[in-house]
Amino acid sequence: MKTILMNTPSAGQQTASESSIFETTYDKEILQDNLRYDLNRTRNSLFIIGAVLLLSDILGLSMANALNGTTFIYVLVVPVIFVALGFIATVKPMVAMSVAAILFVLIIAYNIYVMGARSIVSGLIVKAVLIYFFIKGFNHAKEAEASKKDLSNFH
Repeated sequence: MKTILMNTPSAGQQTASESSIFETTYDKEILQDNLRYDLNRTRNSLFIIGAVLLLSDILGLSMANALNGTTFIYVLVVPVIFVALGFIATVKPMVAMSVAAILFVLIIAYNIYVMGARSIVSGLIVKAVLIYFFIKGFNHAKEAEASKKDLSNFH
């Protein structure tokens, strides 16, 4: 005859249904802090991408001696879109990062169409910096989405 031993908590241990209210509140606060952190980092990545695009365009136009009021206004359009996506990222981080990535790919495709294949190599350092911030932004957006999911499953 076999005897089945059950794991029962000892006097000092708590079961899942007896978890402390302080642990639950603490866990929820940690999840909320993680969510805020990742949302802010996603937003900041998009702000930095917009700033880098603005600075590289201004530098390029000033080196070509083509910077004037009209071209400056045209140069502002794309960075303003990235800043707006940064604000959207505080609500929908993955959507904002996806739209930003699609916009970036469209900008590169347009440059290839207008200037030819040499535009792939031109500004390579700037593109590498932008891709780095896209990767960071997507990682933080993914973490923010996971934190949102964990918070929604929280009691």
